[in-house]
Amino acid sequence: MNPTDQGKMRFLGFLLVFLFMLSCSTILHLNIRYRLPPAADGLQGRKVYLSFVDMRSQKSVMGPGARKAFKSVSENFTLAVARGSDTGFKIGVFEVPALFMEVFKKRLEQEGIVVVESRLDAEVELQIALENLVLDLQGRTWKAGVAYEGRLIKEGHVLAIKKVKGEAERLKLIGQKEADLVMGEIFTDAVNQLDVIGLFQEAGR
Repeated sequence: MNPTDQGKMRFLGFLLVFLFMLSCSTILHLNIRYRLPPAADGLQGRKVYLSFVDMRSQKSVMGPGARKAFKSVSENFTLAVARGSDTGFKIGVFEVPALFMEVFKKRLEQEGIVVVESRLDAEVELQIALENLVLDLQGRTWKAGVAYEGRLIKEGHVLAIKKVKGEAERLKLIGQKEADLVMGEIFTDAVNQLDVIGLFQEAGR
């Protein structure tokens, strides 16, 4: 091998090492695995229009500790949906509003509800009002939090409201695995906490 080829190989080696180090310090997406609750049929066939409103004062999901740990981070999420103890299957990559819309659509369908595309076709509207969604690293602990309201609305009037708030934490080990797990746990718990049947009962529907 001549000196020119040796130089090219050395450069290629340095480039590969650099790219590897860069990939280790950069997170592309947080991965959320949402686990559906057991199927129910108490609202079988009811038609609901689903909407989302972002009420967060801080739009970034990543807290200062998480940003420092990951250097550069996307605010998008890779979503997988699972039933029972299944590993689940990936749905796609979503920004926060689309993420909540997709997950709550799956949750409502699990309740036997038909999610319609127009308010005119719906008996009522279920609005998810997000107040907080955060992931942070404090010391060696990943901490995640979520808070939102589920609002049942008819013709612009709020008939019933349920508030949901949750927190979770996990010890940081290597990479982003525990960050993914804690986000999946808090997301699953918070979404499944919403008492949809209770909302309908409170609204007299």
